Amino acid sequence: MKVEKLMTRNPVSCTPEDDLSVPARLMWEADCGCVPVVDRDRRVVGMVTDRDVCMAAYTQGRPLREMRVGEVMSNKVHACRMADDLEVAERMMKTRQVRRLPVLDTDERLVGMLSLNDLALRAAREVSPDQVASVRRIPRHVGAGRGAARLHGARGDPPLPQAGAARPRAAAGMKERETRRTAPPRGAVHAGLARSRGAPAGPGNALNERFAKL
Repeated sequence: MKVEKLMTRNPVSCTPEDDLSVPARLMWEADCGCVPVVDRDRRVVGMVTDRDVCMAAYTQGRPLREMRVGEVMSNKVHACRMADDLEVAERMMKTRQVRRLPVLDTDERLVGMLSLNDLALRAAREVSPDQVASVRRIPRHVGAGRGAARLHGARGDPPLPQAGAARPRAAAGMKERETRRTAPPRGAVHAGLARSRGAPAGPGNALNERFAKL
Protein backbone atom coordinates (compact mmCIF):
# COMPACT_ATOMS: atom_id res chain seq x y z
CA MET A 1 0.00 0.00 0.00
CA LYS A 2 1.15 3.51 -0.81
CA VAL A 3 1.40 6.39 1.65
CA GLU A 4 -1.21 8.44 -0.22
CA LYS A 5 -3.85 5.78 0.54
CA LEU A 6 -3.44 6.15 4.29
CA MET A 7 -2.28 9.71 4.89
CA THR A 8 -4.44 12.54 6.24
CA ARG A 9 -4.98 15.00 3.43
CA ASN A 10 -4.98 18.81 3.72
CA PRO A 11 -3.31 18.95 7.12
CA VAL A 12 -3.22 22.11 9.20
CA SER A 13 -0.01 24.13 9.06
CA CYS A 14 1.54 27.38 10.21
CA THR A 15 4.34 29.71 9.13
CA PRO A 16 7.55 30.74 10.87
CA GLU A 17 6.15 34.25 11.31
CA ASP A 18 3.08 33.10 13.27
CA ASP A 19 3.07 33.48 17.02
CA LEU A 20 2.93 30.33 19.15
CA SER A 21 -0.74 30.75 19.90
CA VAL A 22 -1.48 29.76 16.28
CA PRO A 23 -0.02 26.21 16.40
CA ALA A 24 -1.39 25.78 19.92
CA ARG A 25 -4.90 26.57 18.67
CA LEU A 26 -4.49 24.34 15.62
CA MET A 27 -3.38 21.42 17.77
CA TRP A 28 -6.41 21.89 20.00
CA GLU A 29 -8.87 22.12 17.13
CA ALA A 30 -7.38 19.30 15.04
CA ASP A 31 -6.64 17.08 18.04
CA CYS A 32 -3.01 16.54 17.03
CA GLY A 33 0.37 17.01 18.69
CA CYS A 34 2.41 18.34 15.79
CA VAL A 35 1.99 21.02 13.13
CA PRO A 36 4.20 21.35 10.03
CA VAL A 37 5.71 24.77 9.36
CA VAL A 38 5.59 25.85 5.71
CA ASP A 39 6.69 28.80 3.64
CA ARG A 40 4.58 30.72 1.12
CA ASP A 41 4.94 27.91 -1.42
CA ARG A 42 3.71 25.22 1.02
CA ARG A 43 7.17 23.73 1.31
CA VAL A 44 7.93 22.33 4.73
CA VAL A 45 10.67 24.25 6.54
CA GLY A 46 10.18 22.90 10.05
CA MET A 47 8.00 21.13 12.59
CA VAL A 48 6.55 22.42 15.85
CA THR A 49 5.16 20.09 18.53
CA ASP A 50 3.06 20.57 21.62
CA ARG A 51 6.20 19.99 23.68
CA ASP A 52 8.00 22.80 21.84
CA VAL A 53 5.18 25.19 22.73
CA CYS A 54 5.08 24.12 26.38
CA MET A 55 8.86 24.27 26.88
CA ALA A 56 9.09 27.69 25.24
CA ALA A 57 6.37 29.08 27.50
CA TYR A 58 8.02 27.61 30.59
CA THR A 59 11.67 28.46 29.90
CA GLN A 60 11.11 31.96 28.49
CA GLY A 61 8.29 32.99 30.78
CA ARG A 62 6.52 34.98 28.08
CA PRO A 63 3.00 34.78 26.64
CA LEU A 64 2.60 32.66 23.52
CA ARG A 65 1.63 35.72 21.47
CA GLU A 66 5.05 37.26 22.11
CA MET A 67 7.00 34.28 20.70
CA ARG A 68 7.30 33.26 17.05
CA VAL A 69 7.10 29.78 15.61
CA GLY A 70 10.46 30.24 13.91
CA GLU A 71 12.10 30.64 17.33
CA VAL A 72 11.11 27.22 18.68
CA MET A 73 10.44 24.99 15.66
CA SER A 74 12.69 22.12 14.65
CA ASN A 75 14.49 22.78 11.38
CA LYS A 76 15.36 19.12 10.88
CA VAL A 77 12.45 17.67 8.93
CA HIS A 78 11.95 14.00 8.06
CA ALA A 79 9.35 13.53 5.34
CA CYS A 80 8.05 10.89 2.95
CA ARG A 81 6.53 10.99 -0.53
CA MET A 82 3.04 10.14 -1.68
CA ALA A 83 4.31 7.31 -3.86
CA ASP A 84 6.38 5.69 -1.08
CA ASP A 85 5.36 2.33 0.28
CA LEU A 86 4.08 2.28 3.83
CA GLU A 87 7.02 0.07 4.79
CA VAL A 88 9.37 2.90 3.81
CA ALA A 89 7.53 5.39 6.03
CA GLU A 90 7.39 2.89 8.89
CA ARG A 91 11.12 2.26 8.65
CA MET A 92 11.81 6.00 8.65
CA MET A 93 9.73 6.49 11.79
CA LYS A 94 11.66 3.72 13.48
CA THR A 95 15.14 4.89 12.52
CA ARG A 96 14.45 8.60 13.09
CA GLN A 97 12.46 8.07 16.27
CA VAL A 98 9.49 10.18 15.13
CA ARG A 99 5.76 9.53 15.25
CA ARG A 100 4.58 11.79 12.43
CA LEU A 101 5.81 12.42 8.92
CA PRO A 102 4.77 15.19 6.54
CA VAL A 103 3.88 13.83 3.11
CA LEU A 104 5.20 15.72 0.07
CA ASP A 105 4.27 15.67 -3.58
CA THR A 106 6.66 15.68 -6.52
CA ASP A 107 7.17 19.44 -6.08
CA GLU A 108 8.17 19.04 -2.41
CA ARG A 109 4.93 20.69 -1.26
CA LEU A 110 2.94 19.57 1.75
CA VAL A 111 -0.07 17.44 0.82
CA GLY A 112 -0.65 15.27 3.88
CA MET A 113 0.47 13.85 7.21
CA LEU A 114 1.14 10.25 8.18
CA SER A 115 1.22 9.25 11.84
CA LEU A 116 2.16 6.14 13.77
CA ASN A 117 -1.47 5.87 14.80
CA ASP A 118 -2.46 5.57 11.13
CA LEU A 119 -0.11 2.61 10.73
CA ALA A 120 -1.42 0.97 13.90
CA LEU A 121 -5.05 1.26 12.80
CA ARG A 122 -4.19 -0.17 9.41
CA ALA A 123 -2.40 -3.12 11.03
CA ALA A 124 -5.43 -3.78 13.25
CA ARG A 125 -7.74 -3.86 10.23
CA GLU A 126 -5.50 -6.37 8.47
CA VAL A 127 -5.62 -8.97 11.24
CA SER A 128 -7.37 -12.02 9.77
CA PRO A 129 -10.10 -14.01 11.61
CA ASP A 130 -7.77 -17.03 11.64
CA GLN A 131 -5.14 -15.05 13.53
CA VAL A 132 -7.73 -13.90 16.07
CA ALA A 133 -8.92 -17.50 16.49
CA SER A 134 -5.36 -18.74 17.04
CA VAL A 135 -4.89 -16.18 19.82
CA ARG A 136 -8.13 -17.30 21.46
CA ARG A 137 -6.94 -20.91 21.43
CA ILE A 138 -3.94 -20.10 23.62
CA PRO A 139 -4.51 -21.66 27.09
CA ARG A 140 -5.83 -19.01 29.41
CA HIS A 141 -3.51 -20.05 32.25
CA VAL A 142 -0.31 -19.43 30.23
CA GLY A 143 1.75 -16.72 31.85
CA ALA A 144 -0.80 -16.05 34.59
CA GLY A 145 -0.83 -16.55 38.32
CA ARG A 146 -3.31 -17.89 40.86
CA GLY A 147 -6.34 -16.69 38.94
CA ALA A 148 -5.24 -18.78 35.97
CA ALA A 149 -5.42 -21.97 38.02
CA ARG A 150 -9.09 -21.28 38.76
CA LEU A 151 -9.76 -20.61 35.06
CA HIS A 152 -7.91 -23.77 34.09
CA GLY A 153 -10.00 -25.91 36.40
CA ALA A 154 -13.21 -24.22 35.30
CA ARG A 155 -12.70 -25.52 31.77
CA GLY A 156 -12.66 -29.16 32.91
CA ASP A 157 -8.87 -29.54 32.81
CA PRO A 158 -6.97 -31.01 35.75
CA PRO A 159 -6.53 -28.25 38.36
CA LEU A 160 -3.14 -26.65 38.54
CA PRO A 161 -1.29 -26.72 41.88
CA GLN A 162 -1.97 -23.62 43.91
CA ALA A 163 0.84 -21.46 45.24
CA GLY A 164 1.95 -22.73 48.64
CA ALA A 165 0.41 -26.21 48.22
CA ALA A 166 2.57 -29.06 49.56
CA ARG A 167 3.94 -31.42 46.95
CA PRO A 168 3.56 -35.21 47.47
CA ARG A 169 7.26 -35.71 48.23
CA ALA A 170 7.29 -32.76 50.62
CA ALA A 171 4.18 -34.09 52.38
CA ALA A 172 5.87 -37.47 52.85
CA GLY A 173 8.88 -35.75 54.41
CA MET A 174 6.65 -33.83 56.83
CA LYS A 175 4.91 -37.05 57.86
CA GLU A 176 8.27 -38.74 58.53
CA ARG A 177 9.39 -35.85 60.75
CA GLU A 178 6.15 -36.01 62.74
CA THR A 179 6.71 -39.76 63.28
CA ARG A 180 10.20 -39.09 64.61
CA ARG A 181 8.87 -36.53 67.08
CA THR A 182 6.20 -38.85 68.53
CA ALA A 183 8.30 -42.08 68.60
CA PRO A 184 9.91 -43.01 71.97
CA PRO A 185 13.68 -42.51 72.37
CA ARG A 186 15.89 -45.32 71.13
CA GLY A 187 17.36 -45.78 74.62
CA ALA A 188 13.96 -46.40 76.14
CA VAL A 189 13.35 -49.22 73.67
CA HIS A 190 16.70 -50.79 74.58
CA ALA A 191 15.91 -50.52 78.31
CA GLY A 192 12.63 -52.34 77.84
CA LEU A 193 14.34 -55.12 75.91
CA ALA A 194 17.03 -55.44 78.61
CA ARG A 195 14.46 -55.83 81.41
CA SER A 196 12.54 -58.42 79.45
CA ARG A 197 15.72 -60.46 78.97
CA GLY A 198 16.83 -60.12 82.64
CA ALA A 199 19.97 -58.14 81.90
CA PRO A 200 21.64 -56.40 84.91
CA ALA A 201 20.95 -52.74 85.28
CA GLY A 202 24.18 -50.89 84.62
CA PRO A 203 24.75 -47.13 84.42
CA GLY A 204 23.66 -47.16 80.83
CA ASN A 205 20.57 -49.23 81.60
CA ALA A 206 19.61 -46.94 84.49
CA LEU A 207 19.76 -43.97 82.16
CA ASN A 208 17.61 -45.87 79.70
CA GLU A 209 15.05 -46.58 82.42
CA ARG A 210 14.84 -42.86 83.22
CA PHE A 211 14.08 -42.20 79.56
CA ALA A 212 11.48 -44.97 79.58
CA LYS A 213 9.63 -43.32 82.48
CA LEU A 214 9.34 -40.01 80.60
